[in-house]
Amino acid sequence: MLRIVALLLGLGSVATPVQAERVRVASYNVRNYLVTDRQVDGEWRFAYPKPAVEVAALQRVILEVRPDVLALQEIGPAYLRELQRDLAAQGLDYPYTFQLVADDEDRCLAVLARVPVVEARLHRDLRFRYFEGEIPVKRGLLEVEFLVRGVSWHLFTFHLKSRLTEDARDPDSVLRRGGEAEAVATLLRERWPEGQGRFILLGDANDDYRSPALEHLRGPALAPLAQPIPARDSRGEVWTYFSNWADRYERIDYALLSARLQPHLVTPDARLFDGPDSMLASDHRLLFLDLQFPEPSVALEKETILTDQ
Repeated sequence: MLRIVALLLGLGSVATPVQAERVRVASYNVRNYLVTDRQVDGEWRFAYPKPAVEVAALQRVILEVRPDVLALQEIGPAYLRELQRDLAAQGLDYPYTFQLVADDEDRCLAVLARVPVVEARLHRDLRFRYFEGEIPVKRGLLEVEFLVRGVSWHLFTFHLKSRLTEDARDPDSVLRRGGEAEAVATLLRERWPEGQGRFILLGDANDDYRSPALEHLRGPALAPLAQPIPARDSRGEVWTYFSNWADRYERIDYALLSARLQPHLVTPDARLFDGPDSMLASDHRLLFLDLQFPEPSVALEKETILTDQ
């Protein structure tokens, strides 16, 4: 695990972080914002970047929602600063940027933020038992700790293994995703064994609500780890991903809150952006919610908020 103190990170920006009482937090799988083989305008292109029309649509989605903290999945190492720069040029400046390059060196996790950051932790060393051996969580786990109005809270973003079968003994990689989710859950329980953590889990689980992977992230009924927050669009629909190959709409992206962070949730449901650019920008929809941080009360002042380890 690599720890980064935010004040020491060279960010190339002098913007003042937002000291907001209300913080909008979002998760977005940006669909291959990197160089890869892909179909463009009906033709197959090799080693081709994300098309400019998709990048522009992606930026319009983010600018419409204007999250204060944005967790990203599937963004290449060379493109995070490009996105940060382009958004800043259009009036949305993120002075804090963090990226995790893990076992998958192409499809990375990242966080853009404009609220005060305490530090980031890059969890590249998460491993789990898989058949006869031990393997890493493919895309790791990116953690960022924030401090808003005296309240310390943690964001964890993840991107579990796709449903591509890589071992015939594990159709659709169900066991592998479950193992990755269990490794994430184990880290959280070891960090906060008494369940006192104030955190949000955001990301692409590549699986449905009743899957073994989500069971690990939720935790058992008698000792829950985090609660999935319902998410709906303007029409009340709950799908977060459309598979063109399978011609299927699914809910596979989630926001899960620990019990101690749930009182800060502004509304019971998260929201899914369904504006005109949403399906051009990505095959996933941006998921977002608002957290409320009032002036510190006597109860909060009694807590030790900067020593969560």
